[in-house]
Amino acid sequence: FTKYAKKYSDGKKAVEAELAELKKHCTVIRVLAHTQVKKLGFGVKKAHLMEIQVNGGTVAAKVDFAYSMFEKQVSVDAVFQPNEMIDTIAITKGFGVQGVVQRWGVTRLPRKTHRGLRKVACIG
Repeated sequence: FTKYAKKYSDGKKAVEAELAELKKHCTVIRVLAHTQVKKLGFGVKKAHLMEIQVNGGTVAAKVDFAYSMFEKQVSVDAVFQPNEMIDTIAITKGFGVQGVVQRWGVTRLPRKTHRGLRKVACIG
């Protein structure tokens, strides 16, 4: 963060140049938003980060709207209506090269099994 703060502290000329490039070349505008974990009231320390697409109007209007919302709090009421359907996309945890017990939740085999306990034995 300190690198970016130093980069943009000397003036708004660099920021305005980047915004002009976005207005000129981009077709989809997305913003990064995060939660305020201090207000949750339990032991989460890292903020939940989400990428939100800005819809409606021209690309220039989207960029101006997104730039006007920088560093401001946005309440849930300002974004969503009651009983509104929401389309979400999520990323799974990703188990990598884990075994079948951890990855798929199959039952461990009995203690006296010959070639390993944490395997799939009889599929059916």
